[in-house]
Amino acid sequence: MINRAFSLASLLFLGASATLSGAAWAADLPSAVSACSPGQEAQGTQYERRARGETPATIEGVVTVSPREARCLMKKLGTELTVVAAVGDQRKLPGAIPMPWAAGNSPAALAKLAEDLGKLTQGRRTQPVLVYCHHTHCALSQLAAANMVQAGYSKVYWLRAGMDGWQKAGYAFEGETETDPAERYASLLKDCAYTYAGENVAAGVASFASNEVEAELEVNARRIRQARKLCLEKIRPEVEDHKGRKADLAQRIAGNDAEVARSLKAAWAEFDANPAKYLTVVVDDAPLASLGGMIERARAMKPLSASCGSFNYQVPHLNNGVIDALSQRTDSYRACMDRVESMVNGMPSLDAGQFGVYVERAERTHPYTCSMKRGRNCLPDEAWGRFGRVASRDNLKLIEQAAALEKQLGSEIVRERRRVNDFVDSVNVLVAQGNAAAEQRESQRSYSGNGGYYAPPAPPATPYRRSSDASASGIR
Repeated sequence: MINRAFSLASLLFLGASATLSGAAWAADLPSAVSACSPGQEAQGTQYERRARGETPATIEGVVTVSPREARCLMKKLGTELTVVAAVGDQRKLPGAIPMPWAAGNSPAALAKLAEDLGKLTQGRRTQPVLVYCHHTHCALSQLAAANMVQAGYSKVYWLRAGMDGWQKAGYAFEGETETDPAERYASLLKDCAYTYAGENVAAGVASFASNEVEAELEVNARRIRQARKLCLEKIRPEVEDHKGRKADLAQRIAGNDAEVARSLKAAWAEFDANPAKYLTVVVDDAPLASLGGMIERARAMKPLSASCGSFNYQVPHLNNGVIDALSQRTDSYRACMDRVESMVNGMPSLDAGQFGVYVERAERTHPYTCSMKRGRNCLPDEAWGRFGRVASRDNLKLIEQAAALEKQLGSEIVRERRRVNDFVDSVNVLVAQGNAAAEQRESQRSYSGNGGYYAPPAPPATPYRRSSDASASGIR
């Protein structure tokens, strides 16, 4: 924790260094801030999924800035920008004032923050303030920024990426030597190198019909032109103070569209000169094991009748022997349906759409095989054949038919189980009726007819057996 004496000394020193008058400050500030486009780069990240524990992308009343935007503000505004470190680390951004208490929410902490910021800004609550801490998981700067808004400051900038983001961007901390501007410029240009290569053309050839490839690549080229120009535009603040690099960047921005077109043309020439170099990778990357698994499953798929036969739903004349036979036949049919259902659920899914993608890829790469395209650097027939024999139209048709049968099997098994259950219920009704009739006959045979009863001999065998594990006669 930094003691109060140290912090006040820092505040007084920084406050004494201000050189612009209030009128000059008010006039120059908007144009200086506008040149940095603060908040623009953060707009593209506010809907990205955050990792567990990360701070939010935005804070109400606060502008979230990237390391580049923060550095631009520091360069453009100089001492008119108050930089606050919401941590007490010795390593800090140039000119930053450590205020580890700025994130506190007690009345005393809020009062101290308002007092110290008032001294730094000479009471001008419209003066810009930049606040940061360690990284995107550090909530201290988030809380400090919210406290500053609560204190009435209207131009609060939050470096959400913190010290980690500052370092990753290649910027130096106070007292450290910054990367050579020429090297940094070269690195930034490298980050904007959205160019085409032979593999991009190969991906287009494998993904689209021959009459669509150029049009699709041109659509992609428009996106690349926009992305590359935006990337180059972001470098402008970095080269404002260097006439040569400023002119070079302006030339690159002006020639952006032509450069992307040249890159695409060169990529086509590179691909045409050696299609085997690029298409062999496309062919070899095909998931042959997965595609083969679909084919094996499709071949194993059969109608329910082919796997389990047909079930005779006719009810014959019942006796114990017939009931035993019906029980065995019912159990066997149910077990067979269970096996078929388990097989269907346990095998790789039949995705005709996914398989079709690879069939089209095989067809689109076939014209570049050596048997079709004589000459050097053609796609070897052996390499393509391993792919083409699997990803064929015949196999696709087999999978489509099996996929349709798979859907039918599910509903057919449900329907057959219901029919079997209904059949069992109807047989058991007949069994119950037969048993009741037998008991009634036996009861009548026991009456003597002379106003009394006699003990009958042992009754004959019951015509319908009661299952030992069932509560009623019949089959289950």
